[in-house]
Amino acid sequence: MQESGKVARDIKEIYILDASAFGNSALADLSELGYRHLYGIDLNQEVYNMPYYTRIKYSYGDMLNTHFPDNMLDFVYNVKGIRKASDLKRFIGESKRILDNNGYLLLTARSKKEAEEIINKVVAQKVKLFYTTEAKNLIGLCFKVTKSSSTKRVRELNIIAESLNQKEGVDTYVQSLKKILEKEGITTNLYKRYEEADRSKDTIIEYVPAFGLDFPKGNYLIDVHQTVSKSRFWIEMKEIAKKIISNPRELVGIVRLILSNLTYTMLIFKRAGKSDNETEILQKHKLIVRSREIAESSKLKNYVIMPLAAFGKPMKRKEAPKELHLGAMGFARRSKNFDKICELAKRLGIKATLSISISKADEATEKATSYIANDLYKRYNSNKIKILVGFQSDEKMKEIFAKCSHFISAANDGMFQSGSIRYMMKFGRPVISTDNYQAREAQSYRVKKLEEITVGYLRKTTEPVNLDDGFRYLIKILHYDYPAEQFKEEKIKNLVNLLMEKCIIK
Repeated sequence: MQESGKVARDIKEIYILDASAFGNSALADLSELGYRHLYGIDLNQEVYNMPYYTRIKYSYGDMLNTHFPDNMLDFVYNVKGIRKASDLKRFIGESKRILDNNGYLLLTARSKKEAEEIINKVVAQKVKLFYTTEAKNLIGLCFKVTKSSSTKRVRELNIIAESLNQKEGVDTYVQSLKKILEKEGITTNLYKRYEEADRSKDTIIEYVPAFGLDFPKGNYLIDVHQTVSKSRFWIEMKEIAKKIISNPRELVGIVRLILSNLTYTMLIFKRAGKSDNETEILQKHKLIVRSREIAESSKLKNYVIMPLAAFGKPMKRKEAPKELHLGAMGFARRSKNFDKICELAKRLGIKATLSISISKADEATEKATSYIANDLYKRYNSNKIKILVGFQSDEKMKEIFAKCSHFISAANDGMFQSGSIRYMMKFGRPVISTDNYQAREAQSYRVKKLEEITVGYLRKTTEPVNLDDGFRYLIKILHYDYPAEQFKEEKIKNLVNLLMEKCIIK
């Protein structure tokens, strides 16, 4: 890491947010030019279908109350304009929060009078006007955010995971995260139970439902995998009601979904009567919540949607295998629909390799997943379709999937992130999924049904995903500051000019 202010960082490494991204092509243009850390947020859920969604991290959310941690970004812009004075004030305040020290904010005005009003409001917020330009009958106002930066650096933290050393999915993720953190100089202690941990340290608790909500007091960073079940229950019931009203045939699919997730459905009903005191308990801690809809239903104000910290940087591959070969992996659950992936390989007449894990969360789950895994082996294992049952080491996985040209996921939709999809990203090949929350969050290629995948589709889908690895989110939440990094001011001006020319104003 360079000393503060000594060397300017490459402008293409800047972290950029389009705060009103739907219908705006600027992020796609920046991606074409080689910018790598691009984010878009909008309250139109179609934002997930914007061009280059495998390169750009899009999120459904409110620009006035974003899910980003403090000091996360270097450049925030909204060129569509915010006409309501109270909203503008809130947006400026939110931008200041999520921008790093010496970050930049770009706004637009339709007249000199409006520009003067904005400048006066911004000056009141103690933000310095940096650069002014004009394009498309708009005035671009770029402000520089200077603020005192936190000096706290986390040197040691805890990760608590009930599945520690069980050689399964969550354990693999935790071990990978430990390696990433320790490369960053952060000593990481692993525990199975929070009672064992030093409570003076920041603590990440993996997979909250396994622990319940009776957390001890302390400075805890909680990875809320599915958050308060009561909230999720009502969200899902509301969505189900909408679907049945609009299309009664949906009832059949919904019944199938409930049956395929019967264990979790029972858990939801069991916990649905819990008191709202759970929310108060959660509010006392630092939160990472994985779905905006869940967080808001739980009335949580202090939350962040953090992507899973990835399993490491994707492998660099010079060229894709000439032979089409599908890969898939994950716990042996009905909801993963591994049989559909096998049928896809059979339909296309190509090879497939599936690594089916057995979950050891509890005795009943272990028996159920073992049965499903072995059933898949009996039904599909052949010369062309290889079904591997049980835990495989990281090195073994590299060997197993070296020949795969594409990875496939067909899981049912759920309000959580998929470690399996993110692990597949590690192999530096395209990951294709049925369209669901997990796929949108992981930026994988998406299809409505696996039937849409053809040999032609596979041959033209060759670019790996530019995965947002979540690690910057994590260290920013932990108030871990890199030394201050500067950008050459003429390059910032060039970026402002580019955005003003490229942005579509509606």
